[in-house]
Amino acid sequence: MKTFLLMFAFAALLAAQTQTTEPAPNWKLYLKVDKLDNVPTYGLLNHSSDDPDVTLVIRCRRWLEIVVFTGGIVYSIWKQGFITEVRYKFDDGVPQEEIWPVSDTEGSLAKNQPDLFLSKLLAAKTMLFQFLPYREGSKTVTFELAGLKEVMTPEMVTACGLNKPPVTAPPAKSRGHKQKPWDTAPLR
Repeated sequence: MKTFLLMFAFAALLAAQTQTTEPAPNWKLYLKVDKLDNVPTYGLLNHSSDDPDVTLVIRCRRWLEIVVFTGGIVYSIWKQGFITEVRYKFDDGVPQEEIWPVSDTEGSLAKNQPDLFLSKLLAAKTMLFQFLPYREGSKTVTFELAGLKEVMTPEMVTACGLNKPPVTAPPAKSRGHKQKPWDTAPLR
């Protein structure tokens, strides 16, 4: 009887540890190594809780890419490349409206300046994302972002180039201009 109780307690403890060790069940990590040059590509996938065909992808192969695969064709216009309007909101924040490039005809939307966007993803718990599918009304989906910090491995951070010091612009050089009193006087 004691053996049975010890086995039962051990199994319960193991089950509890198993449930708590998976930091982010909504994030799926993948790693692919290019056979040609042995460069790894790391990726994190997060399927929308509203529509599993809509997926947020964070991908790193020498640089960071953030893409939303919409699962279909999106309405886009041509302006030196196909673009579309998207809206998103983190947690209870203010909705943001931006123009995103459409990467291909299957509705993958790429984020410009992905490093700034990633910092917002890391700080949030949820993101509402709205886009316009072709010949449909706008579609809003939810991404559960919790656990993103935990699943980003050090190797992925390196592959994304996120551990490099930020580039700062050198100070502007003076061109012999002496500062005049009116240059610093407050406007009235």
